[in-house]
Amino acid sequence: MSANRYLRVPKMTVSEFREITSIRVNLEGQATARAAELISPKAMEQIEAIHDAYCKEFAKSAPDVSQLIALNKELHFAIYNQADMPILLQIIESLWLRIGPIINYDMRLGAERVIERVQVGHHDRIVEGLLNRDPVAASEALRNDIQSAADFILKAGVLIVADAIKPVDVE
Repeated sequence: MSANRYLRVPKMTVSEFREITSIRVNLEGQATARAAELISPKAMEQIEAIHDAYCKEFAKSAPDVSQLIALNKELHFAIYNQADMPILLQIIESLWLRIGPIINYDMRLGAERVIERVQVGHHDRIVEGLLNRDPVAASEALRNDIQSAADFILKAGVLIVADAIKPVDVE
């Protein structure tokens, strides 16, 4: 935030977005897998309650996009907190801050993914993996959630493409 009290959002290039997505898939997948191994019954209840609120909001004829975005983040971080890896959590938080302005583009746009409730299906499978204490299923569902949103954002063409094609070295 500047002295004039306005917020400046850095522009993101295609290659930066792809790199961050790759890192997120790996780190958030690791946190989710570990959470599936360690999750307590109380934490599972909390995660299910957040997921239920997310599903109820999504089911409305005119869901509150701000509420969906907040619940999405709350759900993800409730899961990551269960990994009991504070350094990993800090790294994930910094990635979310970096990618935050674009991460929920599809929800703001009301894209087909939103209409078809693709995100809800991914979250259902993440929660199911946690309930079953299945680190592979939970982390795979999380990776699919991230990659599905990333694929949509890349196809939407909202990122700077100047670096999308690497220059060829000329000798």
